[in-house]
Amino acid sequence: MSGSKKRIIVLARLEKWRVPTGGMRQSRVPGAPPFPELEEVLAPRSVYWARREQKGDLKKAQAFAKREGYEVVVFPKGTKTPLRKAKSRIQELHGG
Repeated sequence: MSGSKKRIIVLARLEKWRVPTGGMRQSRVPGAPPFPELEEVLAPRSVYWARREQKGDLKKAQAFAKREGYEVVVFPKGTKTPLRKAKSRIQELHGG
């Protein structure tokens, strides 16, 4: 295998995002147009750490994830849509 374990390493977490509610608010400035109303929601986000794991990648990913508030999700090489699957897993575990 020569240092490669043929796995995919993904980092995932819930992040706060502000999204439009569909409503509009009046500006406090006279004559200014109304602006969209926003609400804060938790949305799952995921990124690749490694598409093909090399020696030491998992340990490095775990250290980074701990420091930055991510969770490490490992998939076998060839998994279809690993980012989507990681988002679903985080959402199941933590809501959002």
